[in-house]
Formats: sequence, structure tokens, C-alpha cells
Amino acid sequence: MHMRFDQFNNEAANQNSMPSETEEPRIDFGEVGKVESTQEEKDFATLQQTYEEKKAAYDKLVADANESGTYHNAEVVTQLDSKRQERNVAQLDLEGKLRFDPKLAREVYKKEWRQLYADQLRSGRYTYDDIKSMKGPGGAPKTRLYELADATFDGDSGVFDGDARNAVTDEALEEAHQHFLEDERTRREAEEGEKKEQVELPQQKEAVSASNEKPKKEFSKNPEMDAYIRDTYLSYADAPVSSEEKERMLAFTRESGSAQKYAESLRHLAERRNLSELDGIGRKMIEEVKKVLAKLGLKMSAYGESRTWALWDIAKQEYFAEHSDENDGAYKVGGIFELPEKKEEIVNRHTGWEVYKAHSGGERAFLERLRGEGKEEIMGLLAHEPKENGTLSSYELARLGELIKRAVL
Repeated sequence: MHMRFDQFNNEAANQNSMPSETEEPRIDFGEVGKVESTQEEKDFATLQQTYEEKKAAYDKLVADANESGTYHNAEVVTQLDSKRQERNVAQLDLEGKLRFDPKLAREVYKKEWRQLYADQLRSGRYTYDDIKSMKGPGGAPKTRLYELADATFDGDSGVFDGDARNAVTDEALEEAHQHFLEDERTRREAEEGEKKEQVELPQQKEAVSASNEKPKKEFSKNPEMDAYIRDTYLSYADAPVSSEEKERMLAFTRESGSAQKYAESLRHLAERRNLSELDGIGRKMIEEVKKVLAKLGLKMSAYGESRTWALWDIAKQEYFAEHSDENDGAYKVGGIFELPEKKEEIVNRHTGWEVYKAHSGGERAFLERLRGEGKEEIMGLLAHEPKENGTLSSYELARLGELIKRAVL
């Protein structure tokens, strides 16, 4: 006869009773989900709460707008965009923290499994033996947190290696968890076997063999978030220009193959850091360019006031760091956190763009403020004919900005 969860609690009610040598240890599954949290887990819980609050606020605004029929009202649309952005930033911060903190992912992984077992036993529909043999609902936890943790932490033996207080419970959960892992391995091997059986032609077999020997680097996919980042951060949405011009730039960005690629790479970087941090770095870059231009008596262009140029270049560096085989060799491959000098290169490039644009528009007074040996090279670069896009090459702009900075700072 199986002992049910409520019987476990009743049997454990007497704290002073000790099991005999022949009596099996009692397992208090009521404590399964009550493991003390580490500081990292508490910080993660704060991120999770922030996300849930932002999501709830956005969902409520959508529901209210639908109910009142004001979904297309201009003011409501602005509010929705703001709430959606807050929700998406919080989601990226949450997911990024879990994906790139293996230790935290392991703890979340364990807690999600603990909660699954505890919930199934508390329901009274399943016994411990059912769970252990996976005759109950089985399968993995059906939560977003588990999906993220599972993608980072590969479950293996010894997952539930708790302290003395949880040793008995963890031993039981470890046994049940191993049943699940074994089932998963069997399922994957069966699927892989079926795929191999489908390969018939010799050249196909060779291709499969080659792909197994040299697996391509894979990156996480999230098209919805990529589209959000593209439209919000890479299309000059925050530039002080007319609505018509913003719509034109948005349409252009959505048609740009580079924008699609860079948005994905910017998301990857945001998952490792967080989007708020990257946004802050972009805004600091804007101020650095303004400082140089002020020394020249020049005003930043409307597009220069937008974070897009900074985040676009940051994302571009990240993209080529991820896809080094596509780099033309003119630049050192690496992102802004691996190669800090990349930040200065990006600032120099936009400084060069602003100065070349001003010079092309007839500005000449700033030339009198240039000092030092680099003035001759600056004049030479300013005299270069523009490319088809109306400005100098990426390398020339960075060099021009570097020389300008030296000449005025």
C-alpha cells in the first residue's frame, strides 16, 4: 500500500519520534520548495518580480484599451509603446541573468523540479512511488523559468545534492530525476536514429558526417524580441525629427538585412549584460561626441542625438565577433566588452561623420580651431569624395574622428 502525501505529513507530526533501524526514513515533502535562497537567487527573484509587474501593467493597459475602444487613440498608443518597452527590457534582463549565470541556472533548475514534485504530491492524486517511477504526470516542469534554466544547465547525476537538512528528500528526488533523464536520453537517441535512417544517398551521409565532426556555432532565436530591438533601438525612434521622417527611417530599417542581423546580435549582447546598460553606454557615447563638437563650435545633428548610431555600431561589432568568417580583415574582431578600445573607435567614427557632414554643408569656421600635427591629414580626409552613401568609408571616418579629437582635446 502506497503512503500518500497527507500521510507523510501526519506521520511526521511528532517531531520527537525517531525511526527505528528497520523503519524507512520519513520524507517531509512539505519542505521541498522551502530551501533557503542565495543572494544571487534573491537578486534574480527581484528581476523576476520586476518583469511580472511590468508585464501585468502592460497587459492591463491593453485590456483597458480594448474594453474602452481606445486602442488606436494616439495617447494610448504612446502609453502602450512605453509599457511594452518596459516589459521587454525587464524580460531581457531576466532571461540574460539566467542564461549567463550557470550557478544560478543550476539552483533555479533544482527549485523548479522540487516545486513540480511537491505540487504533484500535495495534490493527493499521486504517491511518491508514482512520481519516482514517472507513472504520474511525468515530464519536465512546464514553466518559462525551467526552459531558460534547462537551456543553460544540463541536468546530470548529483543535481539534488542537498545539505544534511535536505539529504533524505534530495536522495528521493535525485532518483526520480534520473528516471526522467534516462527517458529523455532514450527519446533523443531514438529521434537521432530516425534522422540517420532517413539519409540514403552517399553524399548525404558524407554531409551528415561532416556536420557531426564540425558543428556550427548556434545562437539563440527570438524573432519577436529582435523585431522589437530593431524598431526601438536601431531605427532612430528617439531622434528629434518629424513623425514622417521617423516612419521613413523605420520602413528603411525594416527592409535592411543588416538591421535584422545586428538586432539579433544586440539581443545576444543584452542577454549577457542587460539592455539598460547598453542603452546607457550609447547615451554616454553621444555626450562624448558632443564634447568634441562643442570644442569646434559645431552642433550635433538631429540623427546624432539618437542612440541608434551608437547601438548600431555596438551591434555590428558584436555581429562580426559572432561571425568572424564574414569580417573583411580591416578591423580587429571583438565586441566592446572584450575590446574596450572598440568604444573609442565607435565614438571616433561618429565624430568623423558629424565633422565631415558639417564640412560638406559649408561649415569652415571650425577649421581655425584645429591644432597639432594632424591638421594636414584632417584636411586631406575632408577633401575626399564621398562614397555612394554620401560620406567617407567606415575606416576613414574613424580616423578623421581620432585626429579631430587629438586636435581639440
